[in-house]
Amino acid sequence: MSNPLLPLSVAILMAAASHPATAQMAQTAPEAAEEAIGPTSMATTGDELPAPSDVKTVADFVVLATMSNNFEIQSSNLALQKAQNQNVTAFAKRMLEDHSNASMALKQAVEESEDVDAVPTGLTAHYTEMVRKLEAVPAEQFDAPYLEMQEQAHRTAITLFQTYSENGEEGPIQRFASETLPVLKQHLAMLEDME
Repeated sequence: MSNPLLPLSVAILMAAASHPATAQMAQTAPEAAEEAIGPTSMATTGDELPAPSDVKTVADFVVLATMSNNFEIQSSNLALQKAQNQNVTAFAKRMLEDHSNASMALKQAVEESEDVDAVPTGLTAHYTEMVRKLEAVPAEQFDAPYLEMQEQAHRTAITLFQTYSENGEEGPIQRFASETLPVLKQHLAMLEDME
């Protein structure tokens, strides 16, 4: 069966993919995410951030994991406002719950770690652009682009968390990565089941 929204979804994903995933952070986190992860005390530019498959330091992992969680929270809040399908709405609620919990767990791991002072707030320019694209999509066309962006974001997050759990610095943040990875894989399986 042909999906009439597929060309629009592909165009949105291609436009979002044209922005480097490690671009400079934009301070646009929603209040819920900001409360969940605390104040910004890490200034970083996009040039300093490695690709998710190359992350080895605590500081880089914390920034990229936080940005990933913040994107999930913001895009899923949009889905609660715009989604047309009950399954998409249910998925968005699950993403809000799980990624808010992950944000809290990351904050706790950072507090236990002596390597990082705090977790940042906001989004990278890449994720900011993805959220803007979702904001611009009319509600009746929202579900397909949201699900496709969720799949892209979860594949990136799985790479990040897998890499850091295997190669990162030992300690509470590496344990967080290892414990969160199965949840991310479960989210991706849910997305694949919705196709």
